[in-house]
Amino acid sequence: MLPDAELQRVANFIRDGEQGFPGTEPAPLGRYFPHFAEMHGWPELVATVTEHYQSISDAQARPPAIVAAYFGQAGALNQLDRHDRLPTAYSGHMNYGRWLPAPVLADVLFVGFPPEQLRPLYREVEVLGRFYCDRCMARENGLYLLRARHPALDLDAISSQIKRLYFF
Repeated sequence: MLPDAELQRVANFIRDGEQGFPGTEPAPLGRYFPHFAEMHGWPELVATVTEHYQSISDAQARPPAIVAAYFGQAGALNQLDRHDRLPTAYSGHMNYGRWLPAPVLADVLFVGFPPEQLRPLYREVEVLGRFYCDRCMARENGLYLLRARHPALDLDAISSQIKRLYFF
């Protein structure tokens, strides 16, 4: 075990977060680099998503689907929801979506997508909240929880737009 400061020094040296990142700048690193950061924040993410999901699904005949931006988020939602309060979360990240039936994307609680990515796809995109975690992956800190309804495109076109085939 390394003290926080030493672990951060190693993380800065390794720059593990750069692997597969599509931008021109290095991928942002949070407090810990991915091998360690992926261990933090998942129970809190599940609790936050559950709170928002329950607030919008109780009064509806057909509750919204849940779609996560990354397979780690979807996996956490699917594995750590010990009380089965959430439907199966889907993700188009890498091959995660191949293992689950595709959701109906007409009314969706999106986890981890930026609003600007969804606004061209839906007529209504509402920010439900943000998730903050200082020890988790940099991309997890401040991620959006969005509700998107009334598709502006064909659902197959939306499905292709939410796929992510890069690692970070």
